[in-house]
Amino acid sequence: MPSILVIKPSSLGDITHALQVVESLRRQMPDVKITWVVRDTFAQLVEACETVDEVLVFERKSGLSAFRRLLAEIKSRHFDWVLDMQGLARSGLMAMAADCPRANKLGRSDARELSGFAYGRKVPLPPLIKAPAELEHPAEALDSEGEYHPSGAEQGGANAHAVDILLEFLPALGLEKRIDGELSFKARDVGRSLDRHEGAVVLFPSSRRAEKEWPFFKELASTLVLEDGLNLVWSDSKTIPAPDLPQDHFTDLSGKTSLMDMVELIQRASIVVCNDSGPMHLAAAMGKKIVAVFGPTNPERFGPYPLTAPGHFVLTAPGCDLQQLSVERVASVVRKALVGSQC
Repeated sequence: MPSILVIKPSSLGDITHALQVVESLRRQMPDVKITWVVRDTFAQLVEACETVDEVLVFERKSGLSAFRRLLAEIKSRHFDWVLDMQGLARSGLMAMAADCPRANKLGRSDARELSGFAYGRKVPLPPLIKAPAELEHPAEALDSEGEYHPSGAEQGGANAHAVDILLEFLPALGLEKRIDGELSFKARDVGRSLDRHEGAVVLFPSSRRAEKEWPFFKELASTLVLEDGLNLVWSDSKTIPAPDLPQDHFTDLSGKTSLMDMVELIQRASIVVCNDSGPMHLAAAMGKKIVAVFGPTNPERFGPYPLTAPGHFVLTAPGCDLQQLSVERVASVVRKALVGSQC
């Protein structure tokens, strides 16, 4: 059985992208053992993912002695391939420590902090392509006129979507460069507290950066509950002030949602409404319907992958200003996305 070490310690969105690529790897190479190096913050997620066999935990905040123990643990195992999908100094040292033929240690062409010295080969960046301005886009991506307009600018290279960059590892293993299937996670006993949210609309109103946060999620929640009678869950790992709405249709789980609770909520959701964020990428990888709100970031580079999936509804704010994207516009797209779903 061939063994592969994947080095992708963080962050949530980046790990999700790498899991999508490794899921495709496994589907093309089913008889393989996948070992993954991940930060302790995200270890539960990777451990629960069906495509990963073993997890080595990177305790980033535990100092040099913990890092040395991790390097020793990596060195104690033999790997047929090492895929450093992070491309930073620490991940380069992990790749260097691995017992693996140097020629089979693969890294990114855009690797930084001298990590490139650890690899026998660097995979290329995606080729540059020019997107025709008249291209019809299957996703529901809206500008100020309510229509999607591809940029027409060159795409690819270092400005490609993160999934497209990581897909370049597959040809180096003799595999086809494609995404196959959806991510699935091992079931856990969460009890009736989450079971009752089956089919709800789940809102994730935050993002890692404040400038990516649409400011009208409270108003959207009120509209969808009071006008449409939908069942909503307001969710985040941190506490975010929620609207005062009838509890038979609205549940505030902000500040009470662990990483694995988030996975369970997404799995149960009829649709996920979010900013450009880690939960958006995870929901996309799990094959869920999404309404994603974009302002200053480019959905062609940072959107749910693939952007063209029928269930991915991407709204771009007029002039990239999230203040200019109305509640009614987002609510109308949520209603459209819910057609055929159980609410």
